[in-house]
This record gives sequence, C-alpha cells and structure tokens, in this order.
Amino acid sequence: MRRAAALGAASLFLAALAAAPAQGASDLTFPPTQDRPPPGHVRSARQVLSIANTVPKVRAILPHHRGWTETAYLKGPARWQVSWFDPEHKGKPRKEIAQVIVDDRTGSVVEAWTGFQVAWTMARGYPGAFGRKADALYVWIPLCVLFLVPFVDPRRPLRLLHLDLLVLLGFSVSLAFFNHGQIGVSVPLAYPFLGYLLVRLLAAARPRARAPDPVRLLVPAGWLAVALVFLVAYVPFEQALPWSGHWDDLPAAHAATVFFDLACLLLLWFLGWRIRGPTLGIALAYAWAAYPFTLFALCSNSNDTLVAALVLAMLAVATSAPARGALAAFAGLTKFAPLALAPLLATYRAGRRDIAVFVAAFAAMAALVLVPVFLQGDLRLFWDRTVGFQETRGSPFSIYGLVGGLGTLQAAVKIGAIALALAVALVPRRRDLVTLAALAGAVLVAVQLGITHWFYLYLVWFFPLAMIALLGRRLENRAPRGATAGGERAPAPARSSQPVAA
Repeated sequence: MRRAAALGAASLFLAALAAAPAQGASDLTFPPTQDRPPPGHVRSARQVLSIANTVPKVRAILPHHRGWTETAYLKGPARWQVSWFDPEHKGKPRKEIAQVIVDDRTGSVVEAWTGFQVAWTMARGYPGAFGRKADALYVWIPLCVLFLVPFVDPRRPLRLLHLDLLVLLGFSVSLAFFNHGQIGVSVPLAYPFLGYLLVRLLAAARPRARAPDPVRLLVPAGWLAVALVFLVAYVPFEQALPWSGHWDDLPAAHAATVFFDLACLLLLWFLGWRIRGPTLGIALAYAWAAYPFTLFALCSNSNDTLVAALVLAMLAVATSAPARGALAAFAGLTKFAPLALAPLLATYRAGRRDIAVFVAAFAAMAALVLVPVFLQGDLRLFWDRTVGFQETRGSPFSIYGLVGGLGTLQAAVKIGAIALALAVALVPRRRDLVTLAALAGAVLVAVQLGITHWFYLYLVWFFPLAMIALLGRRLENRAPRGATAGGERAPAPARSSQPVAA
C-alpha cells in the first residue's frame, strides 16, 4: 500500500533508526586455482575466461584500451564474473572497462556490460532497482490517469493546463527507457520536459493585467477528498509496499520517507487552504498523492521528499523572516540545491531589517547544523565529502556526463541558473505565495538543468511548487452560480493574493 500506517510509521521513526541493517559485503571471491573447477562448480576460471572473451561488445571495446588485464571471480554459488581493467596508474585505482556474468552450470553469458554501465549498476535496468513495484505498469498507468482526469476540462481540450499536466507526466517516457537500461535515450528525453517547465513557471510568476481563466474540477472536491483517503491508504494496493510481517528492508529509511511524504501532503493541503480555500487544499494534496513520481520516491526510500517538505514549509512561514531564514539554511544543508532559493526568500518582504533578520536566522541555523563538523575539527574532510565530491562526480544520468565534451554548455547553464536565482530576488517587485512558489520552482528546475548527476527522484523537489503555480490563482472553490452558456464567473480573489513588496 502507498502510505498505509503513515502516522504509526512516523511515531516509530526514531526507534526504526536503530534497526537499519548493515550493508552486506561483496559476494566476489577469487577461485583457488585457474585450471580446475572450484568445489561445487563445473567450470574453471580459464574456461570462463574463454567464454567471456567471445562476447562481441567486449571484443569491440578492448582494442581501445592498451594494456588491459582480465580477472575471473566467483560470484555467489552458481555464477562467475569476468572483469577487464585498464592498466593501473600511479595513485589511481584500476578502472573496470567491461564486465561479463557467466552461469557456471550452462556456460551461458547472463549479462555483459561496457562503458558507464560497468560502474553504474543502476544504469542497467534491473527490475525494481528503483521504485520497486511502483514501476509496474498496472500501478503507474492508473496513477497517471488518476492524476490527470480531475483537472481535465472537456469543454476546452486544448487548454494549456492539460499540456502542463501531460509534461509533468511526460517524464514517465524517459523513466521507461531508463528501466530498460537504455540510458542513451532516457537521459536526453528528460531535458525538453525540464525546459518546458522552466518557461511555464516563469510565465506563471509574471504580473497579470487581468484575472486568469478559471479552472473548474471535473469532479466535486468532496470526491477528491474521498479518493485521497484511498490513495493514502490503499493505492496502489499492497503490491507497492508488500508486507512481510516485519520491517525487513531499510526500516529507518522507509519510516523517514513515509514521514516526509505525509508532511508534504499536509503542507500542500495547508498552503492550498491558505491561498484559496479548501478546494485548492484538497486538490493539491490529491495531486501529490496521485502523482506517480511521488510514489516512486516513496518506494525508493529516498530522502528527496524531505527537500520538498522543507521548501513547502518555507512557503508556509513566508511572512516570518526568522523562520524563512532558518528553514532556508536547513533545506540547503540537507541538499545543496535549495541554497539557490536564499536570495528569493531573503527579499520576499521589503525592508532592510527584514533582510537582515533573514540573514541572521540563516547564519544561526547553518552554524547549528554544522556543529558536528566544527566539533570534528576537519573542515577539509567535510568539504571533500560534500562540495568537492559533487564537483568531481561523474554520472551518466545527465547529458553532460553521458555525452561528454559539453563543459562549456554546462558552465553556461550553471551561470544562467545563478543569474536567475539572483534576478528573481528583485523581479517581480510585488509577489504573493503563488508567485513565490512559481519562482522557487523555476529556480530549482534551472539548477537541475545544469547539474552533472540528475535523477527522477529530483522531480519531487519542484513538483508541489509547480502545482501551486499552475492552480493557485485559477482553481474555483465551487461551480459558479448563475453562469451563462456564454461564459464563467471570474474566480474569487485568493486569500493570500494581497501583493507583498519585495
């Protein structure tokens, strides 16, 4: 089930932290000899090496690596792993350039990997590696339908909101290729969707000369509230999170993820109610529960929903400079991307005093969070394990790491993201919570466009902000009374629509 026993899991969170299992050791061992089969095996290391060297993709890549070496390992009780390495360079570990898995009994090649799929097992398309049962089509497709249908306007099929929602679901196409190990297709496919959302969020933040066209739910808000209960408790059935009778799979991580997921849902309901009333609150909470990528993050035991929760919390306390500053620091030191929101949050309200209070609260919270680092006394190690690691990290899950040679383009995108983060601190000069959500979402999308390691779990960083931006000014609280066939009544002003000088 999707979020069953969420409140109970939250209360057990601290206890579960102590129960997390340790990571298992590698199952690779050296055979005792090269010429004779090890005990319980039918093939020797030399026989396995001969089989592995017949794999076409391996034979094609080896001529490009001078001085390569090969090694056969026992992989568990019934398989062998043959690995090819580049020569060892001084001060650097050997780089594995190819890998073949051979079944000991049949002598058949089970797997063969070259390039980035050697080092990145998550790029091989192993079933359930991420998202577990959430990736199943019988779960994913119904969730896509449930997410989209309540916001469809059958009278205006070409409405731009329909395209917006389809783009949010469009990442599913990229994920499908990823799940089949086709990274060369999945990675480029993500960028058009990110680029579209960047433009749309910036457009949603601009001042409007007239009221936007209203959006009416296809079904009553009460129906969504009922559906939300079932989504939280039962969708997508027990298969998404199978119960084995005890917490046996990263219980601390999963308890934390359930807690963060529930926090996002409640914060969206609160923000929607605050901005426009109960209908928007229910709609936003429902959208979070029905969006398949939030389930993907939940079933992956990811902490990325914590980023979303902290960003939403910043919106919830937007009128308080100390709270904004403290949460901005806390979110930024959870994952670095939210640090890009600091200029926007600092100038949400006008006045030097407000900005000074924000900065002071930001600095105080940052110092508090970094107390363990200061006590350890090794700031260089902290830098190397965080910022330094990210600067030198390679990854095939962005276009820059997959293709290579795009350093200039990536630098330009990063500079653009920095410029945007600074620009939105000043423009527009007057803003409300919807504008703040739209600008914050645009900044996070811009940051993701330039990072070396991108993944589908990061979609939840900006998804709730995008939904607030797309629906916040337009969703009707109820069907208009007295509307004629020729038009609809304009929506009532948002509760938080009084502009705030920045």
